[in-house]
Amino acid sequence: MYDLHLLADAPIVASEPEPERQDLEPQDRLVTAAILAATAFRLKDMEGLLLALRALVDAVSRFERGRDAA
Repeated sequence: MYDLHLLADAPIVASEPEPERQDLEPQDRLVTAAILAATAFRLKDMEGLLLALRALVDAVSRFERGRDAA
């Protein structure tokens, strides 16, 4: 098992959200973010993992908003 407490020592990286793309479905964004997070985790890329997890949180919130609106 990987030791994730190392993330506490990772520097905080300011990132700007990507511009809104209208051609992506919420579930596509969710799957892409999950794959990125899993890949960064497997590669032990801390900075990439932090960015991917932020993207995953954003994708989940967009997915839930879309589901609630329907």
